[in-house]
Amino acid sequence: MKKILTPVVMATCGLCACVPSAPLNTIEGEVEGLKVGDRIVLTVGTLTQTPVAVDSVTVTRDGLFTLTTTASDTYASLLLLHEGEVLDPDRNPSAGLFLEGYSRLHVRGDVEGWYYLKASGGLYDLPQMKRLMALTDSAQTFQRQGIALFDRSRDYAAQEGHDPDSLKRMRDRGMELLNVSSRILDGRDPLEQEFVRSNPDLAYSAELLHYDYRTMKDFDRYDSVFRTLTPRVQATPAGKAVADYIAAVRATEVGAEAPDFALPDINGKMLRLSDLRGRYVLLDFWGSWCGPCRASIPSLVALYGRLKGKNFEMIGIAVDEHDDERWREVIAEEKMAWRHLNDCLSAPGEEFRLRYAVMGVPACFLIDPEGRIVLKGHPMEILSEVERIVLADAQGE
Repeated sequence: MKKILTPVVMATCGLCACVPSAPLNTIEGEVEGLKVGDRIVLTVGTLTQTPVAVDSVTVTRDGLFTLTTTASDTYASLLLLHEGEVLDPDRNPSAGLFLEGYSRLHVRGDVEGWYYLKASGGLYDLPQMKRLMALTDSAQTFQRQGIALFDRSRDYAAQEGHDPDSLKRMRDRGMELLNVSSRILDGRDPLEQEFVRSNPDLAYSAELLHYDYRTMKDFDRYDSVFRTLTPRVQATPAGKAVADYIAAVRATEVGAEAPDFALPDINGKMLRLSDLRGRYVLLDFWGSWCGPCRASIPSLVALYGRLKGKNFEMIGIAVDEHDDERWREVIAEEKMAWRHLNDCLSAPGEEFRLRYAVMGVPACFLIDPEGRIVLKGHPMEILSEVERIVLADAQGE
């Protein structure tokens, strides 16, 4: 499954057994393009939680800032607000880092590439983390190139008389680069798993486990690894999120009743899952920003074409889709003719992806006419079985 790429590599501290000299984390920034009057806001929360602003600092010297916080043992984001801008965590440029214990961190980069700020010092200088960071740096290089190509393709598509073949090649190349980025990120998995095994008393181990999609496929082992973490780590924000995820997985196992939901669809019409009782429903959790999700769309389009009108419905549920215009544009471009919801419109803590224990996309759930889950998994792994089940029922087998 596609990982949601975090901007600055999260890191952990192998020195956390030491007593901190002061109950503060200090984050020093050296960022080209940062101006006096700009504001840096620190938010905290795991990757599946609504971020909460806890500290901020106003820039008093071009290119530099120092922010201190009592926050620790948590994933955090540095949001950039230019002078006069209003805080909006969904739209302000964001760079992420992990605060393990207390130390002095440094972030460097430029305002235009704020998402890709690089961290060093203390936690980030550990040899184990440097290996992980090297992989992430490489993945981000391809990611930036892919995103740049998609941006160029949008401008090119708006030009009168543009060549459709050239536009397709540009977009295909952009998708190829995003897929390369995803494959490089997958190379982090064994290193992260070894880190969790050898560091059960570090909060970052819970954060790594929180999005360890490979171990999640063996859910009993995933549960077992979580129980090896110390009680202190299990009680951290990431530890609690893992515990909630485990509970959600238990509640959405094959055979369980699918959690109900209601939200306005892409056209503003209320869509409630329970209103579709009596039909098969395929839920597709995806994102326009996700390479593997985009790669699976042609297969979903073909499946929908074959099953439409055979007591079958499909619902696309967009995850982390903050660019509403881009979301709508992709749906139109890819001819995704089924109904669509944006999970970003869900109330904090009530997101569908949390209720369905979706930690990576794409992910699909097939719900039968009685409202029970009969299949779940990556779309490319289950679509043939989805078709077999729906057609067999339609033929009265």
